[in-house]
This record gives sequence, structure tokens and C-alpha cells, in this order.
Amino acid sequence: MKRVILRNQWKKTFLCGLIIGLFVLLALEHVPTASARLSIPLKTAAINQQLQKGEFPELSVVKHVDKNQTKLGGSFTITIRIVNYSNKTAFNVSVTEPMFPSWAFDMIGSSEYHYDRIEPGVEQLITYVLISKTSGNFTLEPTVVTYVDTRDVTVQHTFTAVSNIVDLTVLPKGPNIPGKFQALFESVMLFLLIFVGIGVVRLIFLKRSVGAGVS
Repeated sequence: MKRVILRNQWKKTFLCGLIIGLFVLLALEHVPTASARLSIPLKTAAINQQLQKGEFPELSVVKHVDKNQTKLGGSFTITIRIVNYSNKTAFNVSVTEPMFPSWAFDMIGSSEYHYDRIEPGVEQLITYVLISKTSGNFTLEPTVVTYVDTRDVTVQHTFTAVSNIVDLTVLPKGPNIPGKFQALFESVMLFLLIFVGIGVVRLIFLKRSVGAGVS
């Protein structure tokens, strides 16, 4: 009699866990996920229509990353956008990108760039890749751009422009699952965890109640 009661209760437990797990999976499918991309608004109108009139050249520097989070061994693609929004030419433009220590990242690209000049309305893009070698949270410091307003060293002025910082997170390496199946894998594991948890709790209470009834 005791085994029959436990068998029937196990079936109810299974159905209950299955229903709750399905509801959880459906809820997770409809929960919006936050974008990992660093969102920096870009000027959408033509650059030539936004040139600022002034006595000196003025460069804008913005740093973007394709994503802010990856797993150990994954990569980040960094893009530096330099635009001359003034109506003056910037000369002798030097770009210096901060570097992480070699134990943290491998860098595909260069940390220093040079342009003889950047004319008014001209945009320059620099792209490089960081390959993670250790997990943790990292901050990519601002890109520093220096330039002058004329080639005449006797009267030239030197200017410095800096970009935003970028925060990067490298997670410990988990199971080697293709990206398109990662969300499904995590959902299934959560479902199994919920199902097993509910089953264990119900069986504990059932055994206690059946034991009390028999005694």
C-alpha cells in the first residue's frame, strides 16, 4: 500500500515539475536580454554638415567594442573612431592606445598610429582585436590623440583629445557549446534543476506523511 501511494505521488510530482519547468522556460524565452554592446550615440547627419567653425582644429575620439563580455579564450573587437568636426586641418596626428599586460590579453593590431593630417570632415577608423587569456573584470583606458594646428613649429599649438573608457568582462570557460545552442543549454539545465528540486522536496514530505499514516 505504501509503495502504491509513493508511486502515485511520484507521478503527480513529475507532472507538477514538468508544468512548472515549462512555464519557467516560456518565461525565459520572453524576458528581454540586455545588450552587451557598449552603446555610444553616433552623429547620424553628414559630417560635412556639422563642421564647427573655429580658429583651431578639433578632433572627436570615440571607442567602441563589439561586446562587453566573453568567455575565457574569446575575443573583443575594438574600434576607435576619429573625426575632424572642425573646419581646420589637424596635422601630425598621433594615436596611442593603452595596452593590457601580456598575461591578460593577446593583441592583434598595433597600439600606436600616426596620420600626417586629418582634413575637415574626414573620419579615420582603427580596429584591433584583444584575445582573452585570463578571467576577470578589466577597464580599457582612454585612447589619447595628440595633434597640432600647423606645420610651422614656431607658431603651432598642440592639442590632446581622449576617448571614453571601455569595461570588459571575461568569464571562466564553461562547456564548449556553440553560441546558438548556449541559451537552450542553460534553459534545459535550469529546467532540470527546478524539476529535481521539486521532486526531492515532495518525496521528503510524502515519505513523512505515509510513514505517519502507517504508524
